[in-house]
Amino acid sequence: MTQRELPIDDIVKELKRMKEVRHPNVVKCFSVFPTPNVAYKEVTVVMEFCEGGSLESARKAIKARGGVVEEKVVGRIAEGILQGLAHLHGMDILHRDIKPTNILFSKEGVVKLSEFAVAGDSVGEIGDTFMGSLVYTAPERIDGDGCSVCVDIWAMGISLLEFVHKKSPYPPSLSPMDILLRIRNGEPPRLKDLDGVIWSEEMKNFFETVLRIDPKTRPDAHALLGHPWIASVMKQEVAMERWMRRVLMKQATHG
Repeated sequence: MTQRELPIDDIVKELKRMKEVRHPNVVKCFSVFPTPNVAYKEVTVVMEFCEGGSLESARKAIKARGGVVEEKVVGRIAEGILQGLAHLHGMDILHRDIKPTNILFSKEGVVKLSEFAVAGDSVGEIGDTFMGSLVYTAPERIDGDGCSVCVDIWAMGISLLEFVHKKSPYPPSLSPMDILLRIRNGEPPRLKDLDGVIWSEEMKNFFETVLRIDPKTRPDAHALLGHPWIASVMKQEVAMERWMRRVLMKQATHG
């Protein structure tokens, strides 16, 4: 990582917070240090390697082969994201950049959240930095109300919806301003049945719950782990490692 506005020592100090996080659903950080022997200021971050790639790469591979994700697999991915967010939020760390490229997988198919420390703020404070990709921005951030743990929940919902539908919930023809207006003033995106695929009412309710416009009515990660759909998936045997192998085969074939 190259230096921007902050002094290099301050960047290293901030990034070292990542080393304090130890959770199965968060990417491990092993070391952070100023890069030696370079002409410009740079920080090296040594992190866990996630062989399974990202939620984005999985979506592209599945779409290229015309596949559809099983509901219980989506549920297990959602549960993994929520477990990681619950841990981060419990440490007073906001992610603020949840999106498909920052949701990674181990080779066993375990969800790993990445890229959180650079965007992290104390949960007890109001974050005022407008970060993350526009499509995953929660409505309250457009209003300038800062951010709370609820912005991570909204971004998770949009990321999963994009994964299931295999496309963005917002047409690619929209301008950035149109996307902002759609997010703020339009109806929130909803989970829709696909050709030959009927999602359960519990799954549809989960997406309606996490994509509520009013952040005060949007549950946090701990509460959502008790949602009937998530609770049901947690009781099921889900062969994530086998699913991950199939996805990696599709990625290799597509590549």
